[in-house]
Amino acid sequence: MTRTIRLAARQALLEQRSFWRSAEYALFTFAFPLMILLLIGAANAGSHLPGTDIKRTTVFVPASWPSA
Repeated sequence: MTRTIRLAARQALLEQRSFWRSAEYALFTFAFPLMILLLIGAANAGSHLPGTDIKRTTVFVPASWPSA
């Protein structure tokens, strides 16, 4: 392993450690988007896009788009 790769790996490890030690970073990176998604989903439960059979909540979750 070259010195540059070792330094890059060490820097990545230190960055990860400092990120996960801060509760605020973890909260706003993971929990906040999930809360927003759940709130939008709850507000649009059961409604469909005009002129289609696609649920409004499907638009907010890219992996759940119905296949043709």
